[in-house]
Amino acid sequence: GMAFIYDPLSDFEKYINYFDFYAGNIDQTGLEQGNLYFFTVYLFSVATKSIYELYSFNEIINIAVFLANGLFFLYGCFGYIKLLTIRNFKLVNTYLIMSIVCFMPPTLELRMTMKPEILAFTFLGWVLYYLTKFSADNKKHNLFLSILILVILLNTKISISFMVVVFLAFEIVLNPLSSFNRIISL
Repeated sequence: GMAFIYDPLSDFEKYINYFDFYAGNIDQTGLEQGNLYFFTVYLFSVATKSIYELYSFNEIINIAVFLANGLFFLYGCFGYIKLLTIRNFKLVNTYLIMSIVCFMPPTLELRMTMKPEILAFTFLGWVLYYLTKFSADNKKHNLFLSILILVILLNTKISISFMVVVFLAFEIVLNPLSSFNRIISL
């Protein structure tokens, strides 16, 4: 089967501090990332360990990473499907696009590594979906949901926050009729 391969370049040694923190072994991680991703993987590792007691630490981490990333990925795909549907893409084209995305090498790598970058994939589609819905129906709860998800997304990692802000800036500049410009004019 597939397994997380320890790679000194993958930051695994650094990110494992989160597991020690959640287990109560250390008082602080000394890392700047948000906790949502690592806490989710940690919870899956605890659940996996309770089911598969004889597995090694690496096997438990592998299973936890694949489960957490798989769920984040599926939730993200669902958000992009809803976004493309609300933007009037034909259903067959939407599923074709998502099928291609599922098997692209960067997407496969994203699902196999213990890094919070998968949250950018997961939540960006939902932010755009709720902003598009707000633009169409002017219901404040859609704006609230987009802001809530955006705050979670911006809290994950500094590099992710920067890329999302740059993306949103391009959206505002290149698409003057976008939901973002409508929000700014409120």
